[in-house]
Amino acid sequence: YIDGNHDFAVDYIAKNIPMVKAYKAQGTYLMWLDMTALAETINTKQLAEQHNKAKAADAPALKPEQMLERWLVKYAKVHMNQGASYGKGGENHVRMNIGTSRKTLEKALSNVANALKPATLSTAL
Repeated sequence: YIDGNHDFAVDYIAKNIPMVKAYKAQGTYLMWLDMTALAETINTKQLAEQHNKAKAADAPALKPEQMLERWLVKYAKVHMNQGASYGKGGENHVRMNIGTSRKTLEKALSNVANALKPATLSTAL
C-alpha cells in the first residue's frame, strides 16, 4: 500500500504541483520533497528577517526553513517536517508522511496544489 502511495504522490506532484520536486524513497513511508522553488517564490529569507525584526526580545529567532513550514500550515493546511532538521542539504526540503489513506494523502496534496495556484499564491505574498 505504501508503495502505491509513493507512486500516487510522485505522479500527482509531477502533474499538479510543478513548483515541487518529489523523490521516491525506498523502504519508508516518508517522502522527500524539494520546495526550493516555493521557498524562493515566497522569499522565506525575507519572511524570516521580517519576523525576527518584529518578534519580542525573548522570542526565539526563526530560520527560513521554519517560515516555509509555517507557510505550508497557514496556506495549505498541511504540516510537514523541515528538511533542515535531517541534516546538511535539507534546506528548503520537507518530509511528508505518506503512511496514511489514499484519500487523506490526496487531500493533503490537493491542499498544497491549491495553495500554489497563481491566484492563491499572489494573495498569500
